[in-house]
Amino acid sequence: MADKIFENNQVSIMGEIVSDFRFSHEVYGEGFYMVDVAVNRLSNYLDYIPLMISERLIDVNADYIGQIIYVNGQFRSFNRHEEKKNRLVLSVFVRELEFLEELQEDMKSNQIFLDGYICKEPIYRKTPLGREIADLLIAVNRSYGKSDYIPCICWGRNARFASGFEVGGHVQVWGRIQSREYVKKISELETEKRVAYEVSVSKVDFLEDKYIALGLRNIHDDQYTNLALLLSDQCQHTTKIAVFNDESCTEFRDSKEFGGSIFKQFENSINYLALCNRTVSTIKGVVRTDKQDYPEEAIREALLNALVHRDYSFSGSIIINVNDSKMEFISLGGLLPGLSTEDIRLGISQPRNKKLAEIFHRLRLIESYGTGIRRIFKLYASCPVQPSIEATTNAFRIVLPNMNAVSAGTEIAAESKPAAPVITPQMKIVLDYLKEYGEMRDEELQELLHIKKTRAYLLTRQMNEEGLIKVVGRGAEKTYRLK
Repeated sequence: MADKIFENNQVSIMGEIVSDFRFSHEVYGEGFYMVDVAVNRLSNYLDYIPLMISERLIDVNADYIGQIIYVNGQFRSFNRHEEKKNRLVLSVFVRELEFLEELQEDMKSNQIFLDGYICKEPIYRKTPLGREIADLLIAVNRSYGKSDYIPCICWGRNARFASGFEVGGHVQVWGRIQSREYVKKISELETEKRVAYEVSVSKVDFLEDKYIALGLRNIHDDQYTNLALLLSDQCQHTTKIAVFNDESCTEFRDSKEFGGSIFKQFENSINYLALCNRTVSTIKGVVRTDKQDYPEEAIREALLNALVHRDYSFSGSIIINVNDSKMEFISLGGLLPGLSTEDIRLGISQPRNKKLAEIFHRLRLIESYGTGIRRIFKLYASCPVQPSIEATTNAFRIVLPNMNAVSAGTEIAAESKPAAPVITPQMKIVLDYLKEYGEMRDEELQELLHIKKTRAYLLTRQMNEEGLIKVVGRGAEKTYRLK
């Protein structure tokens, strides 16, 4: 498995060491250090590429400046939190190295191969001189469920070809790593020179055969399947969420309907339900304990169950109802013949949409068939009231009790009171920005946090409801300020 993962991301670099070693981090007592290498281009321009090397491979205290090094490894990424936002940091993770007497003309000094998936819509543009460019962001799988996010740039014919790639598409690219200086605007009066790293693509392939293997295309007529439609923005099914003031779910407090691909529905629904999941503090003596209404993992598993196992031959929506005592998930399609609710609780599973379940499994959104319901009940093991599942001929329902509401009548919960607003890392970034600059607009917030419009809306709404910020104006003139 490790060899297969390694094959997805292969880098070879030959160049001159031009810096001392800088400590990066430590893992299980093994220190990792950064060092910069100057690599020649055919145009005689130099790329300055950072290498990450274990102290077990090289003496990091020695002076190697000016020496020629040849390394094999992987191009890796990680998010580094810097002041008010995260920054994508790229480097070559070295697995093997050797020192050379001089640059070898018969050896390629800079080459990379990536096998991954498009995780952001390609950006196609032209230079002032009319040269075509397409920017790609490729997710490359790594061991232990991690991925590296690698920016790539295509030129000319490759740019036109890549501009039509869809998010989720399987691609392979060949090219070289290049460095690029740019000027970052810090404020109205301050700028900063920075260096970006990306893959300059010489060859790119889109692996359409995977569509057939995943069940997205028919092998006979090469037409897209209904499964492909579910995963596209043209998906006709939706997820409806309603929040009620009363136990009988008749008096609306708020409601949302999410459409698009079921991946998009999952993301938007899970973000919205997070806003419905309040935190309550229990005070006992001098000890304060914060507890959410619902286990986050239980919400996630119930939502995934509704999306993956519903009967898509029905045109109706998935229904999620929320009130102060429970959260219920209703999906269309009863149990498959031969199964009972007790079977489901025991972990017996017979997927209705096997290909869809396989895709969710490949994306590590679900672990294995039949474990989700058992996990929900395990999360409620210490709760006096347990979740319930119910199946009719054409529907399936999971009900999650509000754990804080269940405890409301107990002696311990009598001392509980609503918790102070929980400041998430994203909220802190927004608050720090507002303290410094006074106000911000939607576009600035999205850029600051690297999030999309929907997530920005949900975040600002939550912060406004919790009294952290206030909204001034409407539409294009809308700004956010501290309360």
